[in-house]
Amino acid sequence: MPAAQPAPVTSATTLPVTTTTEAFPTTTVGTDTGDVSGFEVVEAPLGSDVLLLALADDSSLRSRGLMGVTDLGELDGMLFSWGGDEVNSRFTMRNTLIPLTIVFFDSDGAFVSTTEMVPCETEECPTYGAARSYSYAIEFPARTPVSTGDHLGVEGLG
Repeated sequence: MPAAQPAPVTSATTLPVTTTTEAFPTTTVGTDTGDVSGFEVVEAPLGSDVLLLALADDSSLRSRGLMGVTDLGELDGMLFSWGGDEVNSRFTMRNTLIPLTIVFFDSDGAFVSTTEMVPCETEECPTYGAARSYSYAIEFPARTPVSTGDHLGVEGLG
């Protein structure tokens, strides 16, 4: 997660999703999102799969990420989007309760790099970054397999 540290999210919820993003179609109302609340839920193609992801597309949502979450419900993970802009932001696992795999993609959806991240409950936590600038990152439960040839469908993003 990016370095800012707002309060963790801890309540279980089912998110009704009724809006549409420019890039990704939203899911149906009533998706079980486990402990993840306050995020739009989108479907995003990755390789031959279509993933169900919570969308963190502004600084507040990207800062909160999966802090305090132990149950993703039906979600495959969380998509961090900078709207096609290339960034070098780093992620931290402070107040994040489950180990995660993070996969970075460039503005065209091409694989950049991946790393495993471990929970951190101290004030000083390591940060994790990509091998080069990126536009999108997806956090999955730890050791989720993603191939270096997998392409994230980002058509329509700025």
